[in-house]
Amino acid sequence: MPKTMSTNRISHSVLSAHLALISASVIWGIAGPVIKYTLAYIPPATFLFVRMLIVCVLVLPFLIIELKRTPINTKDYVNFFLLGLFSQTQLIIVYLSYKYTTAIDIGIIGISGTIITMYLGHYFYNERIDRKVAVGASLAAIGTLAVILEPLVTGNRANVNPSFRIVGNLLAFISVVAWSFYLLWSKLSMGERSGLLKKTLSFVHIKPMTKVYSPTLIVYITFFVGLATVLPFAVLEYFGFFGETNFYLGFIDPKGIAGILYMALLSSVVAYLAIQWGLQKAHVRDTAVYGYLSTLITFPAAYLLLGEVPSKIAILAMLIIFSGVAIAQYDSILYTNKDN
Repeated sequence: MPKTMSTNRISHSVLSAHLALISASVIWGIAGPVIKYTLAYIPPATFLFVRMLIVCVLVLPFLIIELKRTPINTKDYVNFFLLGLFSQTQLIIVYLSYKYTTAIDIGIIGISGTIITMYLGHYFYNERIDRKVAVGASLAAIGTLAVILEPLVTGNRANVNPSFRIVGNLLAFISVVAWSFYLLWSKLSMGERSGLLKKTLSFVHIKPMTKVYSPTLIVYITFFVGLATVLPFAVLEYFGFFGETNFYLGFIDPKGIAGILYMALLSSVVAYLAIQWGLQKAHVRDTAVYGYLSTLITFPAAYLLLGEVPSKIAILAMLIIFSGVAIAQYDSILYTNKDN
């Protein structure tokens, strides 16, 4: 009986973690089209700064409480700063990519993060990747590559210059790599040790966290790191350093305000807390697998908000990706049950 009760508790905990990861994926699947839609009313760096400012004001009281419970060791400042760079500051790259390419392109390119995250988890934490999971990830990679190269074939689509789309696609891929490292670093920050990762960090003169910090504290701190590092870009943008702009902060269209609130409340607070909480109970590869869901949500969201319609190549890529999802997700669920 005790064993059954323990198994039930573990199963419930794992299920809750997966639901948290799914929730974050759905929110972020809609977030891409919301970002591109809102950029019509507010420039990227300013948009990101205002979003982070709202978030920081909301979480400040909770951050103070968390810091009283768990003071940060001064030796861990560098690690928190890097977590903020990989998760929040790199969003500038994401926002810029939406200026140059389509929300659908970026949504599909985001799946490449699945492959990166899966193999980082496998390499540093010895997380099991079955042959079927590898096949599923490979199918997804083929679909992603097809979308990245699509501008060379289809030319000017969705009123976006092919050259600009390629630049935007490359920026999107860079942000995906940064996010994958953030997921890996988060596992380390929450106490999951990896001897190989420790050696890698020592090679670049960075030490692991001195103690375990809660997911909420990690998320809150990264928001403030993002706010501080994005501010200079927002100021330069506001004064026209990156080109002329007719934007005035005191007069934001209500549609732009709605986009900012969605990104601040749901995409920042709710989704980040969900992903951090889910990481405590799930494998790194589980986060990667559910990343596929974001892309599937992006397609209808991009059509409803932006009128974007996927090309034949994008549809084919989506079908290939969906096949990879079915294969990879099935094995991931099996292994989660076995491990627990």
